[in-house]
Amino acid sequence: MLDISLRDFLKQRGFRGLSLIDSVIKSMSVTVLTFQLATALAHLKSAGITHSDLKPDNIMMVDHVWQPLKVKIIDFGSAFETSGARSGSYIQTRWYRSPEVMLGLPYTEAIDVWSLGCVAAELFLGQPLYPGRNEYEMVSLQLNLFPSPSVLIGFLFHSLKYMKLYVLKYSKRKIHKGLIWAKLKLLQLDANQRITPRQLLQHPFISMSHLQELIPHRPK
Repeated sequence: MLDISLRDFLKQRGFRGLSLIDSVIKSMSVTVLTFQLATALAHLKSAGITHSDLKPDNIMMVDHVWQPLKVKIIDFGSAFETSGARSGSYIQTRWYRSPEVMLGLPYTEAIDVWSLGCVAAELFLGQPLYPGRNEYEMVSLQLNLFPSPSVLIGFLFHSLKYMKLYVLKYSKRKIHKGLIWAKLKLLQLDANQRITPRQLLQHPFISMSHLQELIPHRPK
């Protein structure tokens, strides 16, 4: 019924990342995708449901040729009622697994927001943000990339219209990658400080309200 997953879409592109934003709002961009996924997570949160396995493989494009801006979340086989969440459960695919799940701490639907941050970064970079082979490597990558948990990871804006890239190194490997600073708090290590889906939707960068002046209006 649907077309291809975002994983397959990136593969077809030779794992070249997408643009952060498209000023004319006509082509696929990280911002457009993040807005749709945040909308879906907001609905799940209001229904008291946690997906628990958000990743590029579980995000399908409706039609990457004729409807390239439209995506849907699939595979709710691991979803559960958030009120019934139990710490210590083996959930989330490793590269998109939140710190609280790996550490066996209590968790909420905020784990889906963490996964969304990982997905958004991967769409921008063209490759996984935390490609750890086990949970030890995952925690090591998350902590070694940034000096302290107070450093937020995610998107980087300078005002609301301009972006800067920070060059970072992956662990001991000298792989330089452009990353985005965490003003959106998608990848805040402290789940209590992580942005909620509805807060994300209200952020000017994701709502793209600051770009309205750039969109040509039809004469009445």
